Amino acid sequence: MTITKLQLLDTATSKGEGDMYEDLAGGVGPYAWMFDGATDMPATYCPQPHVTGAYWLAHHGDAWLSRHASDQEPHTLLSDLAAAVDAALHDRGMPDGALPPATSLAIAHVTENRLEAAVVGDVAVYNVTHKDLLLDARFGTNERTAVAQQVPANGSRPDREVRAAQVDGIVARRRADLAGRNGPWILGNNPAVGTGALRRTWPMARGDLVLLATDGFTRAVTDYDIATSWDDLADMILAHGIQDVIDHIRHLEAGLDRTMFFKKSDDACAALYRRA
Repeated sequence: MTITKLQLLDTATSKGEGDMYEDLAGGVGPYAWMFDGATDMPATYCPQPHVTGAYWLAHHGDAWLSRHASDQEPHTLLSDLAAAVDAALHDRGMPDGALPPATSLAIAHVTENRLEAAVVGDVAVYNVTHKDLLLDARFGTNERTAVAQQVPANGSRPDREVRAAQVDGIVARRRADLAGRNGPWILGNNPAVGTGALRRTWPMARGDLVLLATDGFTRAVTDYDIATSWDDLADMILAHGIQDVIDHIRHLEAGLDRTMFFKKSDDACAALYRRA
């Protein structure tokens, strides 16, 4: 019997600003996933010494999915993982009401003739063969709006006050996103997260391609115009590889005087898969 799986063709990563690299691509058999850890805030509970909460969550989640992903639909796995995270955090002493670590996460699952995907946060799943994108663009819009509101054009507010307002705003949005109160969801320790995931199902034949990528990578097409479209981005990857696109991103960011994001350069990760 032929085994249906997602075969990794290409992947690359690059650390941006921040204490640790918190993106992570993984997969097993018919599953592929992509984590993009949310930068810790001062209030974030860190369950493991010497690493950020976002780093812990991405690696804990990757290990859990590697052990437990079998026949579940992607959105069900999201909820099951969140329940496991909640148990692990409380085992490690997280108080009730504390701000848990959080992450964006996309999970893709290939069956005999279709590809299912579920996304929370701002990780993208691009079906290269069918030229169709699964992405919650609200996160990028929210960040650009928050940056514009918090950084005064005349520089009249001190940097410390600006930063404190930024942190307060990020924490408020994160708590809302962990509970789906404003529409978008991210993954933390709330098992209801699967109900709020964006979901898509496509036909998938042998040889079809799918790309998973974090927002630090997708800026190539969403913000930087390195690629003119998602199809153009896929063509660049197929011709020159994922690392070449990351090199273009970092070269452009190095020349920026100002940025529309809280971080001038974000962690970037992408992985291209083929149905085997």
